[in-house]
Amino acid sequence: MALRHAVLAALLDEELSGYQVTKAFAAGVANFWHALPQQVYAELARLEKEGLVAGREVVQEARPNKRLFHVTGEGLAELESFASTAAKPSFLREDLLVQVQA
Repeated sequence: MALRHAVLAALLDEELSGYQVTKAFAAGVANFWHALPQQVYAELARLEKEGLVAGREVVQEARPNKRLFHVTGEGLAELESFASTAAKPSFLREDLLVQVQA
């Protein structure tokens, strides 16, 4: 899985700002995929440049304007391709898993 797929998946249900994507990412896939907020913002910029997400600016009173992002048709196709590709097996070496087994 690439960060791009995790960010696209975070945007599937609704339009989100970069801050909200970071929060959704932390609540959703952070247990098995870690990314810093700066990485998420950079990935959003790349995805928008590639046409996989689209953003729009929302003007707010007494607060800075924010940008909301949503997945485009091309982004959905990218996620469908990712989801249909066989995953590479990974090997976990985690003390907690051994403790649970014991």
